[in-house]
Amino acid sequence: MRAFIEKRNSQVQFEVDGNEVEMEEKLKWNSATYHSILPSFEHRNKETEVRVGEITEDAMVSFVANRCSSRLQKLERIDVLRYHNYDDKKKLLSYLKNNFPIKSFSNYVKDNNWRTNSHEFQTLYGYLCFLRYMEYAMFVDGQLTHFYDRSSYIAPARAEGNRYYRTQGLQIEDIDPYGRNLQEFISSLDTEQKASYQKYLLKILGLSVDTVGEEGHHSIVLSSEIGEFNLADVGFGYSQILPIITKLWYLAEDKKKMHRIDDFGYFYMEYVGGVNALMEQPELHLHPAYQAKIADAFMSTVEKMKEQKRQSNLIVETHSETIINRIGRRIREGLMRIDDVNIVIFNKTLQDDHTTVEEYSYNGNGQIKNWPFGFFDPDKD
Repeated sequence: MRAFIEKRNSQVQFEVDGNEVEMEEKLKWNSATYHSILPSFEHRNKETEVRVGEITEDAMVSFVANRCSSRLQKLERIDVLRYHNYDDKKKLLSYLKNNFPIKSFSNYVKDNNWRTNSHEFQTLYGYLCFLRYMEYAMFVDGQLTHFYDRSSYIAPARAEGNRYYRTQGLQIEDIDPYGRNLQEFISSLDTEQKASYQKYLLKILGLSVDTVGEEGHHSIVLSSEIGEFNLADVGFGYSQILPIITKLWYLAEDKKKMHRIDDFGYFYMEYVGGVNALMEQPELHLHPAYQAKIADAFMSTVEKMKEQKRQSNLIVETHSETIINRIGRRIREGLMRIDDVNIVIFNKTLQDDHTTVEEYSYNGNGQIKNWPFGFFDPDKD
């Protein structure tokens, strides 16, 4: 089965085995995903608010009813078709002729000598395939939505560090994708959390971070062996790396995330499965040494969550050779397991109609097996 459109706003057409599915209502492609993952089809007349599945089911029921005896009263008897195994056209046709519960329709099929290539059979078969597709699509969309709905996202370019931040005194449950609420998040940590956070920063970056200031505004201050500095006075890279490191620390916290349900208390919930974090190009504005530290933070988070018997799934989109090589080095040193890392390369050339997706893995020496030669090299032309 395939769906296609000539132009963005034109009617969607569906084909099953090369035969167009005859849709009585006009459907349009809706690329907005809202609270789901997969794009959907919509009925053009929004005032009706009728689901596409209902439109197709009505068309299928009407098609069968028009070929039954006029004495047929209970149209729901036709719905049995939706739950029949029709992967094999010949078996479906045999079912329609010999075992379908509405005798008048079976007689119609026999009298008109239906075959698998008959127009009427293809029409009915198209409706059934489309309905099955809608069921599959809803299931897959539900699984994908569940897989990603608890994920935390970090954008490729984080917010520049400010000298002062306005304090609102809020309890922050996560880092903003651009790190804009970093000061508020750090300020909201309790004593135990802050101690854990500082320990993690010292391990990964060799410095500590805290907030100082008066009521109404605070600053983010970095402390190391050479002194204390306002975030606005250090290199731009610190404002880029701190939201990532802070988010990774938060994911690795052994306490379950706390979600407020009302003004009287909290409930705890640990989500099983899915992606913990999605990150785009974390290496931007970072020199190679700090790109390597980012890779160490990824691996540290994964290892800590595994120690706690929690599932860890980080998806990182990167162009950094340093990050790739750092992971390989840690595997060679025995600090990272091969099975915990997977590399996926998306490749498209001007001659290709489709993007190719290929998976690669490391060997025990930290080398990538069958790595595409010249992947990090510029074009020779």
